[in-house]
Amino acid sequence: MKMGLKEYPNIWPITLNTLFLALGVTGLVVFVSTLGGYALSRMEFKGRVGLMQFIIALHAFPSIILLIALFVILNHLGLYGKGIMTLVGIILIKAGLEIPMATWIIKGF
Repeated sequence: MKMGLKEYPNIWPITLNTLFLALGVTGLVVFVSTLGGYALSRMEFKGRVGLMQFIIALHAFPSIILLIALFVILNHLGLYGKGIMTLVGIILIKAGLEIPMATWIIKGF
């Protein structure tokens, strides 16, 4: 048996997927929550307090509860499978789960 690097998996596609996922989620969360946090902190409108309570309540649900529903939605939209569309679906879901808390934090500034 010959030992070498061929026995190990190729790590570069995995690293690129992780980088794409992290940058996509971070960019989307920062962009959306900055706009929402600014609007909630500087603008006065009817239902603002209720909206802030709703935003913080959204973050109270563990994401594991939503697992089956999110899988069905991704599958129905065609964002589950092979290729780049799976990463896009994961980015949208991860960002959607993190935007409420990020908006709440940015609202404090």
